Formats: sequence, structure tokens, C-alpha cells
Amino acid sequence: LPGTDPKRYGPSLARVIEGFNEYGFTSLKCAEGTRDWIAGAGKLDREGGLNARLFPAWEWRSHYTPHTEAEQDSLPLEWKKFVTPRVIPNHVKLFYDGAPDSYTALLIEDYEGRPGFKAQSNLPKEEFLAKIADFNSRGIGVLVHVLGDGGARDVVDIFADVRKRNGNNGVPLHLSHAWMARSEDLVRLSKIEGTYLDFSPALCYPAPEIAGSMQPPIGERRYQKWYNVRSALETGMPVGFGSDWASSLIPEPNGFHQMQSWIMRRDPAKPEAATLNIDQKITLEQAIHGFTLGGAEVLGFGWEKKVGSIEEGKLADFIVLAKNLFDVPVEHLYQTKVMQTIVDGKVVFDRAE
Repeated sequence: LPGTDPKRYGPSLARVIEGFNEYGFTSLKCAEGTRDWIAGAGKLDREGGLNARLFPAWEWRSHYTPHTEAEQDSLPLEWKKFVTPRVIPNHVKLFYDGAPDSYTALLIEDYEGRPGFKAQSNLPKEEFLAKIADFNSRGIGVLVHVLGDGGARDVVDIFADVRKRNGNNGVPLHLSHAWMARSEDLVRLSKIEGTYLDFSPALCYPAPEIAGSMQPPIGERRYQKWYNVRSALETGMPVGFGSDWASSLIPEPNGFHQMQSWIMRRDPAKPEAATLNIDQKITLEQAIHGFTLGGAEVLGFGWEKKVGSIEEGKLADFIVLAKNLFDVPVEHLYQTKVMQTIVDGKVVFDRAE
């Protein structure tokens, strides 16, 4: 499809951000970015209408991008041209594999009912290594989509090799989603300097919309090993919580719904529902951390020194809640209301209004 005039993105993006502000979001690491919408976001910021910090990752070899392959290689290198105070497109997004429901996630063991078939990466492992190492050497953060356990194992290998080639240069290597990543590979990842991880809490319980398509290709045994969040947190590595597919289950960006999902590993609105990999449930403290300082750490490039917690010397990004989360029964966490959202000291959402 042809590109869209950046001017057209401003009004709709402003309305989208209003929705995120209502649920307390002040910064978003957007995992799909193209020139037109990034330029549109920058224009909106320069005009004073962008009420959140955006950290887009440029699309690379994606089915969704309007750019040519040459542009996909060159645009991330030009990211500094697109920077505004609240738009920082300092990452590039790569898809290492697909998803279990389409039999395109790279697995360690065969797919159910398909002997000898494990799928494959979207490009040879060596090509991904060369490209990730190149982007990393040029100071561009890399965010890699990976869903299968075989894909996660490969990406950990690649990140280790990139560090051997480039050293710990402070440029982040981010593994995204990690649906099936095994605990032993998360431990390996944690030992590689400058690596980050995010999970998708909206998918961490067996909702019919997800389980019906995701469970059959891999079987119940492997499905009950999804999302080893506690294992990742216990390594001490930076872990954030991503939103992938949230809108297919809940109609709003409700981080408190997702926090409760991690704590209980079942549908927050259905206490009688089944659980998913209950051994990997986490605490309220850990869930809050994942959406605050953990999320700031996963932005990379030292942003945890500027946002993610309320401390002297940091930017004035914070929220006011109707209740203290530690005084709320965990079963009702998903009903939490944000009263105010403040970005740079300015109130961008006020429930009273």
C-alpha cells in the first residue's frame, strides 16, 4: 500500500493517546514503526498535542510496512532526524519467526500431529545475526519478535554472538513476547549484557479466543509451559510487560487487568476460569514493577534514569489512583481507576473532568 501523508496521523493519534492516558500510560515503546506515522507523531509533538512519550521501532522485512527493502535498511540509520522531545525512534523491529496457530513459530519439538515438522525462522539464522550485529554496531536498538521456544533459543544465541562481536556497547538487544521461551534460555539471556525482555500479559490465561487456536498445534503440555515470567524476573534482568493482542481479549488498554492476569494466571473477570502455567504466577510488587521501572528499563538507552519511578531528578511522569493497590483485594485489581495522569508535570487526563 502507498504511504499516508504524515499530517493525517495527528488527529487520530491524539485520540488514541487520550485512551492510553485514561489508563495511566505515560510512555509507550511501539513495536511497529514507519516513516509516515513517526513523522506524523513528531509533527503532533511539535504542535504541543502529543501527551505521551513514544519510542517506535522501525519495521524491517515486515509484511506491514509500505517501505521498499532499501528504505527498511536505511530509515533506522536516519532515526535521529525524526527525534522530537517525545518521539524517540531508536530501535528497529525484526520478526524472527511467526506464531503457533499458523505453524510458523520455530519449535524445539515437533508440532502436534506433524512428525518431523518444527517450522523455521523467517530468514536463516546467519542472516539475522549479520543484520542484528550491524544495527547494533551503528547504535540502533534491536527488538526481535519471537514466539516459539526454538526461535527464542536461536535469538539468545544470536544476542550472545553480537556481544562477542561488538562488546557491551550500551545498545540494547530486546527479545519480545517470549511466549514459549524456556526457563533455561531466559537464564542464558540474563547473562548477556544489555539484553531486555518483554512478555504479553493479556495472553497469559487460557482465554477461548487464544487457547482455541494456540493450544492444538503444540498440545496442552507445552501450552501449560507458556510465559515463564517468574523465572525471568528471578534472574534480575530487565523485564517489561507488552500489550500484544490485548485488544482481542479486552476492549481497552487496561494495565491493571494485565497485572492481575500475571498474579492469578486466569481471566481477571472470571475467577472460576482455568489457569495457565500457574507455577509462574508473580506478586503484586513484581507486577507493578513490570509496568513502571521495569518498563522504563526495557526502553533502553538509560531511560530508567529519567522515568519509571517517582524520584528527585526524574521527569514528572506519574499517575494518581482511586485506591492504594496494596489495599485492594487482588481479585478486584482489574477494576482499578486512574484519577489523573501527569506527563512532564502537566495533567493530561483528569477523571473529574
